Amino acid sequence: MLALLNRLKNENPNSRLEAFRAALRNHRMRHERDRLERGPNSCRKQLDLQIASMSR
Repeated sequence: MLALLNRLKNENPNSRLEAFRAALRNHRMRHERDRLERGPNSCRKQLDLQIASMSR
């Protein structure tokens, strides 16, 4: 996930062209970003469910 975020990061914050390129990279890689986010979110939901069921 960090490698993906580093690739999406704007290299020169003062450049409008670089900001535009970063936005394009972000848009093109949204599916990969979403896939990487789903993994930890799924684990978190499962842990929450297990902890909730154990505390009853």
